[in-house]
Amino acid sequence: MSLPDTIKLIQGELGAERDGVFGPVTAAAVLLALHQRNLENPVASVSTQTPVSSATIQFDERSEATLATLDPKAQPMFRQFLCLAKATAATFGCDYCLISGYRSWAEQDALYAQGRKTDGPIVTHAAGGYSFHNFKISGDAGVFFGKLYMDGGTPAQQAKAHQVHAACAQHAAACGLLCGASWTSMPDEPHYQVDVGHDSPTAADRANFQAKGSIL
Repeated sequence: MSLPDTIKLIQGELGAERDGVFGPVTAAAVLLALHQRNLENPVASVSTQTPVSSATIQFDERSEATLATLDPKAQPMFRQFLCLAKATAATFGCDYCLISGYRSWAEQDALYAQGRKTDGPIVTHAAGGYSFHNFKISGDAGVFFGKLYMDGGTPAQQAKAHQVHAACAQHAAACGLLCGASWTSMPDEPHYQVDVGHDSPTAADRANFQAKGSIL
């Protein structure tokens, strides 16, 4: 059976349009099926006429806590992305969670010091004010198998996590996000940020955030 035919069977079971394309409506339907015990409406109600909004879906506790740290204008983009990413990760038997969002400039400086002023490997090239984490428009994701954090597991588990990250990243652009895996100097596979047209914060971004609390 071809992949489009398999997708059509899944769509038929979920009540979505049988077009053979794994798009946002199908992804939302899959996610609803995974979480149907926590939802009031049955999965069968999902269709292209009554699409499910990512805003109606309650994600895992850690992802929700991370989402709450982000700029209100960034949250809908990340919620839409997470809806698609979780459905995609489920096809690998894994879960995709947001594990880090906003960081203060002081927290960013502490990370920047690692490998420079403190022990351990260098984990970031961005000091405080030079990471979009400091502007509430960036989040890091992790691949989980139950409670097991695959990104920090065995080489085989890390390889599986890489596959999941690569698949989930395909949804980023459609949600208005940029994935750090595309960076050439220091690729950051689990990193996502609102695409504001430049990879790193500018002096204007820093001034606007300090004045308004947002750059969006």
